[in-house]
Amino acid sequence: MSDETPTSHRRAFWMMMGLFLLVAIGLLGLIVAASSPPHLKSSPTAERPWARSPFNQTFDPALSSPVATLLTSPLPSVKMTTKLTASASGSSSSTDSPGELEVLHDTPENNSRDTFYEIFVSDAGHRVTLPDGNQITLTAMALMLPSDVEWGDQRYPKKIPEWIDPLTGAPLPKADWQKEQPVPYESPRLFLRLERVGEAPLRWHWPEAFDARTLQRVSSTSSHSSDDKHGMYWIDLDIWHQTSLKLGVQFAFGEPEIRPLTIEKGASAKFDDKGVANLLEILPNGHGSSSWGGTGTQQRATFDLLPSTTGKTERRSLIFQVWPPQNHYLMEFVTTPETTGRMLSGNGGITSVELHGKEADLTQAQIRRFPKLGRIVIDLPKIPRLPEVANLFETPIPRTEIRYQNSLLRAATEPVEFGLSMSSYNENLSDSLFPMVLTDTTPGEILREYERLVGKQLYLDETNLQITDKKPPGPFEKLKGWWKRTKPSWLP
Repeated sequence: MSDETPTSHRRAFWMMMGLFLLVAIGLLGLIVAASSPPHLKSSPTAERPWARSPFNQTFDPALSSPVATLLTSPLPSVKMTTKLTASASGSSSSTDSPGELEVLHDTPENNSRDTFYEIFVSDAGHRVTLPDGNQITLTAMALMLPSDVEWGDQRYPKKIPEWIDPLTGAPLPKADWQKEQPVPYESPRLFLRLERVGEAPLRWHWPEAFDARTLQRVSSTSSHSSDDKHGMYWIDLDIWHQTSLKLGVQFAFGEPEIRPLTIEKGASAKFDDKGVANLLEILPNGHGSSSWGGTGTQQRATFDLLPSTTGKTERRSLIFQVWPPQNHYLMEFVTTPETTGRMLSGNGGITSVELHGKEADLTQAQIRRFPKLGRIVIDLPKIPRLPEVANLFETPIPRTEIRYQNSLLRAATEPVEFGLSMSSYNENLSDSLFPMVLTDTTPGEILREYERLVGKQLYLDETNLQITDKKPPGPFEKLKGWWKRTKPSWLP
């Protein structure tokens, strides 16, 4: 018995030492892992939780709602104020910006444009037949990359996109509609051609694109059609990788109603209880930049005034209140019955129309209103030319040019379809850094370059799929949190 006792003590001692060593190694591993830069990983297929609502609003026919009328959305009051700069009001010298027109107005809380469109889903041949008889088919597409040209000293080089058949991928023969287009400098640009057969009235709006796997909207900017009959568009994509897309192409259609408009302040074109366009103000010298903002239902639009010029007026701006706001996409300003109208597109019910040259002298015009909004939905199983990747942070980017401070971080996060949760985006970024040309890079490398330039580490929030500057809890904080959640209730 006396020989066995020391042996048992030694065995227990070494077991305790082994357990302690294992715990120490584990803690050391946690410390090393916490101090190492996190591995950047972003799935190209996982649904982004914030994306489902706008995706459904855009493509689910069950969520479509009738266009508001003056009965369901009464015309709100508008307050206009002209604010002059000190030099414009107190000195005879002219300035580049003598002041601004501010328009304050209310708008409904739910002013989403997405749900006011009738949805028409294309067939397997990318074809849709509208109730008015128009047949619309996606017949051509192309993708252009910033690396497709030698930039040299050119700021806006052009080339003809390489158009292909969307169904077969085969190159299309040359055609008159294939024109030179500006090459994108920052991201891929997708070109679309929708051919229309039929003569029923239709006014093209704009396209948008969603990643059909993640449900994320991946179209940052897009064009209006440069062709009145067929839809000719480009979409700047936020992504550089291969995926399937769900496209939505908006338009106004149906037989339009026409009302005359006298071009004078206070004039109005009313379409019974369907909608109204009020001419709030005429800026005799036109306007420069414009902006929209506000909080909640209180909205503000501002228009920078331009100084007066001597001699004949060659420019005027008409400021309209279009109500209900969805009429931004139904109404157009027409100078003569033979001309194509200009959509009264704006924000929250306020819009502007600029008149140049002989148009600046017009005293009469028309407002034309289409009765319906439509959206063609097209499933595109593949994007031309882009590569398949397993980790979006490692997506190859042949060339991108970052021209503005707020674009650098976006160039890293948008291609991986992550959100941003940041206290400050552009700190320590000097204007002298831009434009910044990056070649043979990836979103992960751009993110590390951003960190180097701003001098702080960013973190991956894998739960919420975000890039954040808030440090996540370390191993000890996690251990403490786990113990707090799981410890027996009788322990202090």
